[in-house]
Amino acid sequence: MPIDYKPFIHPEDRDALNKLQAIPGLDTLMKKFMQSVTEDMMHGINMASKIKLGPSQLPELYAILKDTCETLQIPEPEMFLEMDPIPNAYTYGDTKPFVVVNSGIIDLLSKEELRAVIAHECGHILCRHVLYHSLASLLVSAGGGIGGLFGLGIISEPLQWALMYWIRRSEFSADRVAAYVTNDADVVARTMMRLAGGGTRITERVDMEQFVQQAAEYQKFMKDSGKSKFLQNWMIKDASHPYPAVRAAEVKKWFAGYRPAVTLGETIGKAKLSW
Repeated sequence: MPIDYKPFIHPEDRDALNKLQAIPGLDTLMKKFMQSVTEDMMHGINMASKIKLGPSQLPELYAILKDTCETLQIPEPEMFLEMDPIPNAYTYGDTKPFVVVNSGIIDLLSKEELRAVIAHECGHILCRHVLYHSLASLLVSAGGGIGGLFGLGIISEPLQWALMYWIRRSEFSADRVAAYVTNDADVVARTMMRLAGGGTRITERVDMEQFVQQAAEYQKFMKDSGKSKFLQNWMIKDASHPYPAVRAAEVKKWFAGYRPAVTLGETIGKAKLSW
């Protein structure tokens, strides 16, 4: 049985998801759609166009997934490597979730930072985010293709914005899972720094405290002006992730306030949190 995910849930994640789940019939519609169409479709695409990882296929990457799932006590999702120079990783599905990491993010990050990324993706599975994340992915391409074919393109813009707002909040929760698995919020924050500025050749000399401080300055910037707050919210309304400096500050703040019940070396199969 998976460990209790509730201690990881960011309050804004919980509140935004509650509002989405209150929409009559949305859960049922999406589950039926995922099970009957997109999960099988994506499985076929993955098997034909990506590299499936396992004990004998890039085992060093697969081992990170295996260890993470053991720590979180979740079933192992399928994991694929995808060619794309723009660093990214994502999780998709509902009854059969899978994780994709791309070549860009592997080239960018150290092993510990990759562990944080894979733990983050597994965190979405643990925190039960994946169904609505998959809906958001469909909406992004809803004007045509599979989303338009099945009528998802007619979903209102306010619903899309509400969904994307929750998606961004859910990233904070998954970052917390990553900090828990790595037992180090700094490695998660450092991953955000790499995504903001590039690989170690450039960013190894970046001062982390100054990077995190940017988030405080950003929040003050929005609070000081209604116009600034409106424009910033407008610019990010279609984005799937919060800004990297904001994520780094959030995860470090959370990790500083929690204590594991036992050390991570003792948590395989027994992980719990105390507050």
